[in-house]
Amino acid sequence: MLPLSTRLAPRCVPDGSCGRPAFGIWSPPEGTSAVEEVTWEPAELVERVAALDIGKAMLVACVRVPHDAKPGRRRQEVRSFATTTRSLLELADWLYGLG
Repeated sequence: MLPLSTRLAPRCVPDGSCGRPAFGIWSPPEGTSAVEEVTWEPAELVERVAALDIGKAMLVACVRVPHDAKPGRRRQEVRSFATTTRSLLELADWLYGLG
């Protein structure tokens, strides 16, 4: 069985309102503390993942997929694309081709 999932919940004690978004590097306001949330559900393993860093003129895509020749290993590939329609269609085709 996989280990338990643990995360910091984006809420504050005692007032329950932090006034900050729940993403990025987050720290509770002074005088409050974060609540640790532990779930009894097993952590989910994702076989194929992709991350996009999107800018105004270009984006960078990183994918991690199972390795073709080495079972149990992952292959990572990073590519850059312009934000033009043609380049975004190339990105879509590349991602589709990876499964």
